[in-house]
Amino acid sequence: MSIYYDKVYTYFKGTHRQVIRGKEGYIPNEYVAYIADKHSNSVIKFYFDNVKARLNEMQGREQDKRIMKILKSVQFDDFKDTRN
Repeated sequence: MSIYYDKVYTYFKGTHRQVIRGKEGYIPNEYVAYIADKHSNSVIKFYFDNVKARLNEMQGREQDKRIMKILKSVQFDDFKDTRN
């Protein structure tokens, strides 16, 4: 299994969405990930939006840990397509 993910700090200026990546002082509040199974070519897209939350640094670290725990817990079962 491979995990590809990114996290950003997102806020709105009026109706315009602003995205900040990896800048010190900004705690990520939006996550997107792709979890790929190398054996079946299956992919799961994960999206987490916590934009309304105002997290402090410790809460941000805890959120990062929870997100990674979720991503690492994904398991792909053998899938048999029965639509035919």
